Amino acid sequence: MLFSKKRVGVDISPHGVKMVLLDGSSTACRISAAQERAFEPDSVILTHREFLMDSPEVVTERIRDAYNCLNTRVNKAIITLPDSAGKLLVLTMSERFKNRAEAMELIHWKLKKRVQGNQNDLHFDYQILEELENGELSILVAFVSRTVVERIESLFKATGLEPARIEFNCMSLHRPFADHLGNGGASGLISFHGDNLGIMFMQEGVPRFIRNKKLDNCNVTDPRVFMELKNTFVSWRERNKNRDIDTIHTLSPPNSSSRFDAMVEELAGVTPFRFSIADIMPTQEIDLVDRATLYPFAAAIGAAWRAV
Repeated sequence: MLFSKKRVGVDISPHGVKMVLLDGSSTACRISAAQERAFEPDSVILTHREFLMDSPEVVTERIRDAYNCLNTRVNKAIITLPDSAGKLLVLTMSERFKNRAEAMELIHWKLKKRVQGNQNDLHFDYQILEELENGELSILVAFVSRTVVERIESLFKATGLEPARIEFNCMSLHRPFADHLGNGGASGLISFHGDNLGIMFMQEGVPRFIRNKKLDNCNVTDPRVFMELKNTFVSWRERNKNRDIDTIHTLSPPNSSSRFDAMVEELAGVTPFRFSIADIMPTQEIDLVDRATLYPFAAAIGAAWRAV
């Protein structure tokens, strides 16, 4: 295959680690290998402030074993973390800046009332999304504890796998479907991955609103999911003069996606289009993971997709 490129995506959470090796181009991509290893229950804590392991050597060995079983010489990976490990939000900014240093100073000032603790303990990154009609800039801002980043980097380097970049699951889940979400108008992507409910509303494919909610010991049919979705739609409509979303897309575990879609339709007032990670990879291109069990690897696939 011309311009074929291999890349590794890793999804790590307190429950375990999932890895995929993608091969090919952005228009013809396949899973060459996939591995999953579980951690012992309650042995790993990963929050927005800390990353703790009861037995670091056990966690290291399980990650190393998964990586070795990918059977690849690729030693760099995109790491994706649970959304609860940090924060991702969209800011509007009327001020202008000349360089990154000025931008970071303004972002710190904007967030001083919204971020608890010392901002110097956090690692910030940002991306300019667009200039709005009123001249303000829309900026995507991400931040995570420096301690968490340093420990994640040290952990993976000890396994022989170097983190090329660290991101959050919501962006990893969005990436493979980005082309479908930028077809015009107001659209939304609502996902349930692991124990996180993710909601992203976009205009012309550009994020305008992002909300992630960690729901422990919860499945997609739990009443808490419905209430969080309801509150989010109410908040969106209040902020946007009752403007609705034209199209809604969903991404959820296949065994409960019909019920999840029904909840979304009731609250959104439109029939959602269901995304499937398997749909972007034809059956003949999936070597080692069948379509029925592919969904748990969705974030790892989206992370590896970044390198396409």
